[in-house]
This record gives sequence, structure tokens and C-alpha cells, in this order.
Amino acid sequence: MLLSSQVRQASTALRLSRPGSGFIRFHNYEYVGFFPETGTYGFPADISWHRFSYAIDGSVAAELQKRWPDSLIVAGRLERTPPDVQTHIRLAIERLNSSFDKKVQADQFLDYMIALEALCSRKNDAVSYRVALRVSTLIAKDATERQAVFDLISEAYKERSNLAHGRPSKLTDPNAEFVRTYILRIEEVLIKTIHYFIRAEINTKKKEEVLKIVDTAIATQDRTMLENSLTSNY
Repeated sequence: MLLSSQVRQASTALRLSRPGSGFIRFHNYEYVGFFPETGTYGFPADISWHRFSYAIDGSVAAELQKRWPDSLIVAGRLERTPPDVQTHIRLAIERLNSSFDKKVQADQFLDYMIALEALCSRKNDAVSYRVALRVSTLIAKDATERQAVFDLISEAYKERSNLAHGRPSKLTDPNAEFVRTYILRIEEVLIKTIHYFIRAEINTKKKEEVLKIVDTAIATQDRTMLENSLTSNY
């Protein structure tokens, strides 16, 4: 039971540290027998380079090292005492985790959109505009990046509408690699957004406080308070 709990916690922390796809497999080896081992040679056929979507090299390891502490803190809280994690963060991370069990890529995409709304929407918002505006204001570093993120999430809302109404969509494109790349772009935006809210929670800021700071930056075109108040280790 303790090992299962650790696996769930580590899996969530890894999901929050780097975008990826597919399941996470933890490999271990436990020898059971009456005689000492003389050694083992080689690796099982399924443990080989490029067999997993989370491939770690030096640059990736540096990114993981930076993002891991906050990821592990919230993953541990979700594992031990879920009600202690603010609802919007808990829902967003639950959607992120559940998305990897989906057999249809469009369902994975819908999970990400629900997660972004849980984080960045208020009641009675025009969500397709306000969520895209808040996300881009929160996570982007300059005007060019803000425009790119805004366009991506605005377009994603149109794709969600296309799916809901049975119209052609990027998510139904026959090119599986194109769809996977598109979904990974949305996933990265989601994870970046989650990390701002994780850091805000660690600093005891509620969702409404975060959104008020973001909306003030939007209204005044002054990012000073936002950059001084909201940080992320992503």
C-alpha cells in the first residue's frame, strides 16, 4: 500500500514537471530464491531508448530538478489529504492525470480545457475570451508570447465547440502525429498555469486573489504587481 501511494505521488509529480503522453511504468527488480545470484545480463526488451515518451537527458533533468519540489509538495498533499488542496487546483490536476487514460485524443484535449477553466474562470465569464486572456497574461513572458498563447487557447475553444457540435476539428485530423503535437502544446500551457496556482497556494493565496491580480494587470497594462506577487518554478 505504501509503495502504491508513492508511485501515485511520483507519477503526479512527473506529470506536473514535464509534458508527455502515455502511461508511466516503474521498473523494479526483487530477487526471491534460496541461493545467491551470480548476476543478471542485459535488460528486458521493453526497457530501451525511445520506448517511453518521458526521455530524460541532461537538459530535461535540469528542468525536472527545478520543477520537482513544488510538484512533489502538491502531489503529496493530493495523496495524503486531498481536501486540503484548493478545489480548482485539485480539479485541474485530477483532469491532467485522468487524461492519460483516455483512448480518444479528443477526450484528452477536453480534459485539458476543463482544467484550464477550473483554474482561470469565474462564474458568468465569457470563458472563451477571459480564460485565454488570463492564461496568456499569467504565464507568458513578453508581448509576443502572450499573443501566441492567447491565440492558441482561443483557437482551442473553437476546436472544443467543433467537437461538441460534430464539426470537423483538428482533434479529428487523420494525422495522429499532428494531433499529438497539438495536444502537447495545450498540455504545456496547462502545466505552466497549474504551477502558478501551486506556488500561489504554497504562499496561501486563494484563487480569487490570483485572478484579481491577473485582471488588474490586464486592465491597467501594468505587470509590476503580477510579477512581484505571482511566481512559478516551471
